[in-house]
Amino acid sequence: MMRDSIVWGGHLEAMFTKLKSVDDGDILEILQRFEYLDDEAKSVLSAFRALVSEVPIFPGDGAIPVHALGIVGAASVPTAMWPYLILAELMGIPVKVKVPAGDVHSLMTLEEIMRHAFRSSFQRSEVCWQITSAGGDALLSTGFWDDCDRLLVFGSDATVALYRNHYPEAGRVIGFGHLESLLLVDLEHVGTDFRWMVDLLAFGHTGCLAPRIVVPLDQSSVSDLAEAMLGKLTGQVHPDIERAVALRHTFHAFVVAGHRAWLSDDGMWLVSEDDSVSPSLIPGHLRIVLPSVVNASQCKIGALSNPKLLASRSPDIEILKANATWNCSWGMAQFPSINWCNAGIPIISTLCR
Repeated sequence: MMRDSIVWGGHLEAMFTKLKSVDDGDILEILQRFEYLDDEAKSVLSAFRALVSEVPIFPGDGAIPVHALGIVGAASVPTAMWPYLILAELMGIPVKVKVPAGDVHSLMTLEEIMRHAFRSSFQRSEVCWQITSAGGDALLSTGFWDDCDRLLVFGSDATVALYRNHYPEAGRVIGFGHLESLLLVDLEHVGTDFRWMVDLLAFGHTGCLAPRIVVPLDQSSVSDLAEAMLGKLTGQVHPDIERAVALRHTFHAFVVAGHRAWLSDDGMWLVSEDDSVSPSLIPGHLRIVLPSVVNASQCKIGALSNPKLLASRSPDIEILKANATWNCSWGMAQFPSINWCNAGIPIISTLCR
């Protein structure tokens, strides 16, 4: 196996050239075969294009690829597992993956795209991924992961702790627990620059990097901001009764507790005014929180989406920028390149020892 970083750089550049050369029409045809809706397919295509837009920088200083990689988590959105699977395949690393049964199609989609990209190259035609949807922590006791010298765990902080306790060796388990992505907004541009909506609408607000906390940058009232955002978001997602019921229950809970909350006319979006950063994983729920409150909570920030690449002198905003793992402009929160730092860790570094 190639170890030299210069050789790896050339190898990865050649492989990424092949990935980038796949025609959009061919990718959309593959996505259609896996029954992605039109809007979903466009988001997946955009995510794939962003991931392969830059050749990853291979870490030097004697770093070598791990022997086998394990990944635990959800794969329904390409920005989660896809970059690790792409790099593992290009570096010849066998992978074991545990995902919910409903997410297996996402991995099969990527497998088909990569097979199409490398069908005429020296890259092996079959990916080395062993996929399971076993429930709970059953795989820990069966030895399924024992040959994986690196385990990436996506999920709750409790799930990460479970795997770290089982495999306490330093560096064997790299955990990506709960992250909060932030959308920075000001009332003036919410109504005129619609790129902020892409951050929320891509993948139906279910992506790991989808902003769920809204941070105001101006002195406009919370109600004006909430109503302006909901006015633009109404009618922008496919009706979903489960999502609507969950949001309505949450809305009534806020109202009964005396907190301010606003529900969109179609029932698919909820904005609440919050004075704390408490996790909410309900798609469509946005919380307006002051930057000082976010900083005081010491929450881990995923994507920080700006009206533009913000040049702010606010100390609170500067702290947010420093703590975020993906600083981007509006519309790009869920479309990072493969060189972004997931939870502060370069993606390619997680595949090396």
